[in-house]
Amino acid sequence: NQMTVRQFHNTFKTFKEKGVDLTIVKGVAPVFDEAPAFDKDGLLHLNGQFPTQSTTILFKLTYHYEYPQWKLFGINVHAK
Repeated sequence: NQMTVRQFHNTFKTFKEKGVDLTIVKGVAPVFDEAPAFDKDGLLHLNGQFPTQSTTILFKLTYHYEYPQWKLFGINVHAK
């Protein structure tokens, strides 16, 4: 609820402009650079990558638990 759909799309605008297709990670198991962990505030951090043949997608995701589910709290994605 903190971000509109338009703002979310604008966040990933650069990927679209550069022709990066994030759907390549579909069906690819992530490789974690470190074990998923909770911080002192109870946020869950997932850092890793999707090593596809054409492009490696690096990610840092932060989740916050809001009953009854985990919700995305922060996202940082890069392609190399």
